[in-house]
Parts: sequence; C-alpha cells; structure tokens
Amino acid sequence: MTVTVESPQTSSLHVRAIHLVATRNPTPGITTFRLSPAVARGEVTTRIRLAEDQTIIAIAELSDGTLRAATAAIRVATGGCLG
Repeated sequence: MTVTVESPQTSSLHVRAIHLVATRNPTPGITTFRLSPAVARGEVTTRIRLAEDQTIIAIAELSDGTLRAATAAIRVATGGCLG
C-alpha cells in the first residue's frame, strides 16, 4: 500500500509522521513512519498482511501539529489451491 500526503516538504512545514492503523487487528497499530524535511515527498510504501476484510486508517502528522486522516476499505481475498 502507498500513502501520499499533499504537503510541501520544507523546514517550516513538512510531514513529520505517517501512522497506519488496521481497525480489526488484535493490535490495531500497524506501523509509524517518521519523516524529515529532507524527504522529497510525504509518501511511504509498505506491504501488510491482513486476515480479514477491514478498514485501514492513515494519519499524517504535520510539523505544525495538524493531523490529516484518510480511510480505505480493504477486501481480503484468499487464493491458491486447497487440497
């Protein structure tokens, strides 16, 4: 999954952190990415494994203290052969 935050990456205003939360996981906090103004874009990419359909929440923390959030409903499909 990729999370992109539209924000200038300057020393005065930049994405400080991106937090990912899975609403139906036993431990909902998936990960936190810490960013600095040296990063060209407020963007992270990662792979996650989910056992069931659920909503993922991405929370961006900006250097001025504001928070931005977005959600995505994820459908988990099982594949492969059962024998």
